[in-house]
Amino acid sequence: MSDKKKSTQGGLAEVDAAKERLDGTTSDPATRDADVTAAEVPADPTAAVHQSDAGEEGYPFPPQGDVDRSLLSDKKRKGESPGPIEIEDWVKLADTDDVDDGLVGHIAAVLEKREDDDGTETFRVRTRDEHNAELWVGRDSFEEVYRGGRGLRAV
Repeated sequence: MSDKKKSTQGGLAEVDAAKERLDGTTSDPATRDADVTAAEVPADPTAAVHQSDAGEEGYPFPPQGDVDRSLLSDKKRKGESPGPIEIEDWVKLADTDDVDDGLVGHIAAVLEKREDDDGTETFRVRTRDEHNAELWVGRDSFEEVYRGGRGLRAV
């Protein structure tokens, strides 16, 4: 089986195959470390030459080029905060005290956003289904956020 067939299936990257193929190369997020220079990181296995293969003279730190997103950790790091949720966004409702059990997993449009003096955000959302339910909920009531509706699929 070729590397190409092994790393993709139905257009979606298989994480294990990508890890094996890209381990220690410029597309491996693990190589993006303060102690690692571009000269120490081999280029991705490919037949083509990329700008990121220029070495340390072209890219001193960190090793540049694309990173395979399937290899990125979803672990929250110090200083990181979630991105803003705006009125044009859509959300998938999570299983929290603010969301009725019958609405968990339903898609809702963000209609309004309020922020308290302490920075706590609350959102007015409305489901776009037979319930047409309107709720005021916190950020933790969202299982997924679809920025501007992107990534939203019919359910």
